[in-house]
Amino acid sequence: MALWTKAQQLPPDSLQQIRAIYGDHFPIEVRHYLAHWIEEKFWSDVDPSPDNPQHEQYVANLINQLIQEIENKAAVVAGQEFFLTKIKLAEAAKVFRQRYSGNPMQLFNYVRQCLATEMRLVQAVNGEGTTGLPSFIANSSSAEVMHKLDILRNRTREQAEDLRRMEQEQEAFALQYHECTKINATIQHLSTQPANQQEAQANLQKLTRQKEIMEQLLNQKIAGLMQLRLALGDKLQETFTLINTLQAQVLDEELIRWKRDQQLAGNGSVFNSNLDTIQEWCESLAELIWTNRQQIKEVDRLKQKLALDPPGVRDALAQLLSEITQLLSSLVTSTFIIEKQPPQVMKTNTR
Repeated sequence: MALWTKAQQLPPDSLQQIRAIYGDHFPIEVRHYLAHWIEEKFWSDVDPSPDNPQHEQYVANLINQLIQEIENKAAVVAGQEFFLTKIKLAEAAKVFRQRYSGNPMQLFNYVRQCLATEMRLVQAVNGEGTTGLPSFIANSSSAEVMHKLDILRNRTREQAEDLRRMEQEQEAFALQYHECTKINATIQHLSTQPANQQEAQANLQKLTRQKEIMEQLLNQKIAGLMQLRLALGDKLQETFTLINTLQAQVLDEELIRWKRDQQLAGNGSVFNSNLDTIQEWCESLAELIWTNRQQIKEVDRLKQKLALDPPGVRDALAQLLSEITQLLSSLVTSTFIIEKQPPQVMKTNTR
């Protein structure tokens, strides 16, 4: 039975984990409609090395074939009920071509790690051991890292939408506040008019009612703005925590493991470098950190433009801005490495 068929029969909890490993980097629709082809082409004991030109060409050809298969499948999918699927497949082929044409090994590894995760879950549910698993499955976390990056990208996009909505609400508040100020000035002017002017008194009563209604609306908008600020501030803090945790995983686990394997390679051990993948992760982290940093600064700018916080309230944004700036600095300084180490030779007859 095909692996994808077994995966679809997993219990709900395991099936949810299967769904979780697929995202922007590899849509689940591609996995579903090309299930047999993907398992046939990617499921093997061959562990290509990016330093081997033959392996590199093999992977490049395979990824080109994958993209072509996706485009072919998108072309033959018919029926109104499959319209969104057709668009999804076509978009996946386009994204793969743009994103991975310069680094096909990265997509190759992602696909294999998705297969590895599926196999682990299937065997865990069935109580099977790891006998017969391809060697590339061991000690791999590419799919996990990519899934976490997808989550962070989605959160960052949601924060951008929240930020735009908050700015629009603040601008609407400013316009209504200005209008209320004008009405208040008119009321003050009319109140100085002689009391026997009936028309002036009628206008005064009408404007007073408008002012009361508008002040109620302004109070509601203030409450809404405060709620938006608090919610966005909490979301930015949570995103920072997730980025910090993922950065620690990439730098303290994946990069350290790469450095250790590199050192062992100097003594003759086999070294299957995944440096290109780690570099892609670090670039994605840098982009996420920079975007979130800009969002924090923009929230602070809007707060300064319209001060609503009562006196004495601690400014959590300033601390968060300092922490995320330090996180970016740490990422930059930690990713300076020596890509090629000289061979390590043990001298004899020395003490």
